[in-house]
Amino acid sequence: MNEVDVSIIIPVKNGANTIRDLLESLMKLEYDRKKYEVIVVDGYSTDGTRELVLKYPVKLVMQEGDGLNAARNTGVKNSKGRIIAFTDADCIVPRDWVKNIVSCFKDDDVACIGGSVKGLSKSFTSIYVDNTGLHIMPRYKKQKTLNLWRVFSYPAGCNIAFRRDLLINIGLFNEAIKYGYDDLELIERLGLNGYKIRLEPNVIVFHQHRNSIIKLIKQTYRYGRGAGILIRKVKGARPLKIWLILYLIGFIVAITLLIVLLITGILFNNKLSLDIIKIIVLTPLTWGLIYYFVKGLKKRILKYALAYPIIDLLVILSSAIGELQQLLRGKLNNHDDDTL
Repeated sequence: MNEVDVSIIIPVKNGANTIRDLLESLMKLEYDRKKYEVIVVDGYSTDGTRELVLKYPVKLVMQEGDGLNAARNTGVKNSKGRIIAFTDADCIVPRDWVKNIVSCFKDDDVACIGGSVKGLSKSFTSIYVDNTGLHIMPRYKKQKTLNLWRVFSYPAGCNIAFRRDLLINIGLFNEAIKYGYDDLELIERLGLNGYKIRLEPNVIVFHQHRNSIIKLIKQTYRYGRGAGILIRKVKGARPLKIWLILYLIGFIVAITLLIVLLITGILFNNKLSLDIIKIIVLTPLTWGLIYYFVKGLKKRILKYALAYPIIDLLVILSSAIGELQQLLRGKLNNHDDDTL
């Protein structure tokens, strides 16, 4: 058994505005301080992050390589714990976070634990992220154990933990995947190799969600770019890759159909074409209104029911555009090497 039970790894770059709160929360964990270590992996910050981190009894290491997964892997290589837990510099963890993670790993069959992520603030955007049906951040109502990655049932890199030996055996994080889906590729790999992934509602972190719709759309656009990279870099017909391809195909077909109908309607004064456009656009909006109306009654967010379906569409569009843009960029630049 290793000297410490848990290694907590925090990748950060220019996180001086938020990382203090995270470190303070990690100093107050209900767990023997000698049995967990905190490792901050800095991506060469320029805002005083390192100077702030050095005020705490944690290990500070400089990132090797480029991207978030490179930072995660650097942390693993500098860790000692039999359990490796990850969170982000813009999160805060409750006192029982590590205790709950360790408890989950008492089940020897479990290789990975993913927990819920809740917003820190009560801003409009933060409440949207916590309640959208698009699963931007995971929220679990009950414990689930998965053998494979599933759509809308997956952990987030800001609240995830692994058995050290299995994480190393599986090959760590793929550093070619950037912007988004960087953590999901590894989770899918675990499942494909027969390991179990547990989704645990009692393992919670509080995250500083984007504080404006514009920033959220930029974030989901970057997620889409990550999806495009994953499609090009991951070899074979893996479930996550197939789902991302189908998502993009559906987007392209829908947009193409709308454009054809619009042109037909305008050039030939075809009322039927314009009516079909209305049906295509209004149907998902109507379903969204019904969904958020019901949810709004339960969670007292009814006043947002009209806005959320529109934001959902913007999120879907930005993600698909990012995915398509990244695929086209990769094709033009002939970046076909480096597959898994």
